[in-house]
Amino acid sequence: MTGHRFPFHHLPDDLYSKVLEIMDHYDIILYSFVSKKAYSMAKTLRLPISSVKILMTANPEIILQIGVTSISFRLIMRTDRIPMASLDYLPVRVRVVKGGVQREIAQLIISNQGMTIGEWIKHLCSISDKDTLYEARFYTGIIKCDIQSHPNTFPKLRIIYISCPRGAIHEDDILTAHNVLRAFLPDAQNVTLHDVPLPKDLSFQHIGMANLKVLKIDPPSILVFDDLSTWNVENCTIHLNQMPLRELNRFFKLWMKGSNPRLKKLRVSVWDTEIIPDCNVLLKGLKAKAEYVYEESKKYTIKNCRRIRAEIKIDTSDDSADFVLTVLN
Repeated sequence: MTGHRFPFHHLPDDLYSKVLEIMDHYDIILYSFVSKKAYSMAKTLRLPISSVKILMTANPEIILQIGVTSISFRLIMRTDRIPMASLDYLPVRVRVVKGGVQREIAQLIISNQGMTIGEWIKHLCSISDKDTLYEARFYTGIIKCDIQSHPNTFPKLRIIYISCPRGAIHEDDILTAHNVLRAFLPDAQNVTLHDVPLPKDLSFQHIGMANLKVLKIDPPSILVFDDLSTWNVENCTIHLNQMPLRELNRFFKLWMKGSNPRLKKLRVSVWDTEIIPDCNVLLKGLKAKAEYVYEESKKYTIKNCRRIRAEIKIDTSDDSADFVLTVLN
């Protein structure tokens, strides 16, 4: 990015500041690449960026959200650098897209500014407001670098999404997922794990015991449901291929005895099932009160030792089933 787009760059400081204050946020962000002075001035403005989403894919993308406007920076990489072994690679070029509500407003191609992937992430995350929500998505089949070796690149991430390729899982995938969680789990509020295998020293039980608001998992192996009683999660969603009726029944009983006091909602979705769930197995010993019972949708209420009520809703179709526990008070 050169200064030709911004001819006011050499104005006296008082006029310079006034021009910046009336500029569009999109132009201010582009202007921040002109020089160190421009970058410093952009940071002092504390732009009202509500969220920054970092997509660690073959062509990493950083998406800034300001009101209804999104500004996307896609770093176009050399194809021979995939999988990505370092954040020190230079993009070939950068595609910038400004978008509105369901439409594209502007698009341009800029140079890489002589900045590495890590420097692009750090630059765009540093010009936002202090209340900005930071999210990152990691795809382990593409990202092979050690995230922990770049401790000052990423901001404190509140939302983490990790996805591993379906099928054969390599040691590199496990190691990458492990490194990402080790680096960002302490600050995270919302974690999604899709087909992520975990080592013994960082199991789903360890993650569930973190102080999370949201946890969504699609485990590649059998999940030990008895571990859920020790989890410290407010809202949990689990996708499975097997019908865990007896395991869910035990979990509901433990909840009635006082486990999982922070839990507000648990949703268990079972895919590709041809078995109609037997509600007698699921509800055995719960003293559940039926609210309504239809062929494909049923709702019951139960109460725990603290006299807190919860709703159990069961929805079934020809090939799937949903079990949702919602705490009511």
